[in-house]
Amino acid sequence: MKYLLDEDEYQQLKSFQRLAILQETEKLQALCTKICNEMPVEYEKPDGFLTDPRPWHCILSLQRTDNLHGYQGGYCDHCPVISICPYKGKKFSK
Repeated sequence: MKYLLDEDEYQQLKSFQRLAILQETEKLQALCTKICNEMPVEYEKPDGFLTDPRPWHCILSLQRTDNLHGYQGGYCDHCPVISICPYKGKKFSK
């Protein structure tokens, strides 16, 4: 069975699709931020020693003046959800 859509119906369908994708992306971002802020991770400090496991803290929830780890500086280096995070502005230390 084939359906033919006029231009208005097609645009309405595309608009609904964009809205659904945006809503799902926002939900995924909220979940990733929550996990990053709460899941303890162990990572290596610049002096070569490992830290005690503690949350990394998402750069989206940090204020520029925060410096929770003293050397993290608002980067995504050790984020536990970096591979699924939809944020396009990820920052990495050099």
